[in-house]
Amino acid sequence: MLTLFAIEFFTAAAAIAFLLTELMGGMMLLFDWKNSGQRVMSYVAPVWEVTGTFLAMFVVETDATFAGILLPVAFAFAALLLVFLILFIIRNVAIILGEFAEKRQVFTDRQLYYVYVTSTLLLSVVFLAFVSAIISGHGISISISGNPVDSLLSISNAQVSFSVAKWLAGPGDILFIISAVLITFGLSPVLYDIERFSAAGIVSSVVGFVLGLVSFIQMGVHMSPLIVIPAIIIIGAPILYRFNIAKGILTNKAAFIVLLIISIYSLYFTVYPTAMHGKLVLSQVVTTGPMVLGTILTTAVGFTLLAFMLSLYVYVNYRSARSVSTAK
Repeated sequence: MLTLFAIEFFTAAAAIAFLLTELMGGMMLLFDWKNSGQRVMSYVAPVWEVTGTFLAMFVVETDATFAGILLPVAFAFAALLLVFLILFIIRNVAIILGEFAEKRQVFTDRQLYYVYVTSTLLLSVVFLAFVSAIISGHGISISISGNPVDSLLSISNAQVSFSVAKWLAGPGDILFIISAVLITFGLSPVLYDIERFSAAGIVSSVVGFVLGLVSFIQMGVHMSPLIVIPAIIIIGAPILYRFNIAKGILTNKAAFIVLLIISIYSLYFTVYPTAMHGKLVLSQVVTTGPMVLGTILTTAVGFTLLAFMLSLYVYVNYRSARSVSTAK
């Protein structure tokens, strides 16, 4: 595997994992606000900024890894990106105001958090739509003239377009989104330790994974034995939780996120060595030359600082939450 792609995909896996944990919390808030609200928000309140940080890191890594093709692809997906950014801003504003709802006395925290949940759900769907298009190539038209790496430095030599209508008509893409939503709901009770949904979680995870396999086949993905890894995590975690096996590990937020990142990272074969169902050969468009070492060193420093700051951030929020709980 290309080094820069490996780093880029890890960053993407981390960003997606954090986003999915928020989506899991959102689902629990929608279905069980009364009993799950406090438990979910105690996690989401400090983590929503972490998610944004990893998404920003993902954008930076994408720019470094696919410097030539990033701009043409961004133009092609401009509408989706715009919708995503609008929803992302609404999400951020809603959760910030939600933290101070009692002081403002204009909206209740529940109303604002529902806005947060809705925007998070919608932006997740938009993100999944983009991911499915990159995997399947449905709705995407790409044309590169001349030497791939050199020509991509000029937009005039790389034409990329995206048709939503053709994407909707393509087999597997909508099913991919549905499967992701079902898997997310299935894992929600495990992450937030909500036993009343544990049985439904098993069913949802199994059905979601099966539909995910079907969607991959329909999108033309060449299956890899690595698919066993997400299968074990996605199906195994809810079952183990249901029967109270390794519950302490599974409900540990840090351990759960690590498992989620491993599960997502093991799916790299869906876009490597080619993406968009063979339309884009990654070895032809990944950054090469002196920039590779520079990117690796910069990423190493960036991730080290990010890990330190995130650890400090989570620790401070944890101590703050403990202090509030003790005071009550």
